[in-house]
Amino acid sequence: MNNKILFICGPTAVGKTSLAFNLAQKYGGDVIAADSRQVYRGMDIGTGKDIPHNASIIKTQLIYRGRNIKPYRAGSITIWGYDLVTPSTQFTVADYHQYVWIVLTHLISRRRLPIITGGTGLYLNSIFNLPDTAGIPPNFRFRKKLNMLTVEELQAKLQALNSNKWQQMNRSDQSNPRRLIRAIEIGFSPHPTNNQEPSATPIQLDPLWLGLTAPRAYLDNLISHRVCERANIEFTQEVRALRKKYPGFAALPAASATGYREWIKYLDGRCSKAQAIGDWQLRERQYARRQLTWFKKQPMIHWFNVHELGWQSVVEPVINNWYASNNDSLTSR
Repeated sequence: MNNKILFICGPTAVGKTSLAFNLAQKYGGDVIAADSRQVYRGMDIGTGKDIPHNASIIKTQLIYRGRNIKPYRAGSITIWGYDLVTPSTQFTVADYHQYVWIVLTHLISRRRLPIITGGTGLYLNSIFNLPDTAGIPPNFRFRKKLNMLTVEELQAKLQALNSNKWQQMNRSDQSNPRRLIRAIEIGFSPHPTNNQEPSATPIQLDPLWLGLTAPRAYLDNLISHRVCERANIEFTQEVRALRKKYPGFAALPAASATGYREWIKYLDGRCSKAQAIGDWQLRERQYARRQLTWFKKQPMIHWFNVHELGWQSVVEPVINNWYASNNDSLTSR
């Protein structure tokens, strides 16, 4: 195999993981999640981990953060990128970059096709281009001081510190205290930003990028339906278990994941269940808009509309032509 790697990206709820599993079965591949919330153990339902019912956890000889990596195995397919750290553990894009290259090197050496799927654009981009600021460690003492400021005060501080960074942020991030604090923290950091490791890709890859999209109304309906499916007693039990296991869970960055913040508010009696579901659906729709805005700026992506009849038959020739080029043989499973 000529170091092939397949990317499947797009907004939430559009069916990326389902396509990834189908292609992994056909081409002898494994699936790697690129999701900034699915890395947390115990956060399963709200983050939408698509773990097949017949999957089991396996122990590999690959080491990450001093521990054996334990992915899921379902039949012939291995699923990587889930359950990497606890919700109380700091996890950055630099951490993901390090992890994913351990897995990629392993899969390529075994002639397995890596299929990376997810909606976290920063994670996907980091595989080839690790941000210069990714290795800057958190300054918790400084963050504590910044947490005492209002959003307006944080905005003013960032604009005075780095007006270019402020202008590059989208409207949502400009109103997000956590994003503002991180931007200010980076601006004040004494650490150099030009020597973070690992920043270079250790293997030359031949990538193919597939993007799934859909008309706004259709996508909104998919999102609303999926949120209603997840807003059940099992999710309530999951959130309660997380709060019991991790005191102060609601204040952790992991708890800002879409759905968890709304459900905590509901469980605390600060809103009704219907209001929590409505707020959850709204945040998911807003997130999908931001994802599409980011992905549409990437020229290398081949786009497919999942609302069009027979769209899968259009995808297959694109993959076949790419996969067969400079390849010994086309594996079909």
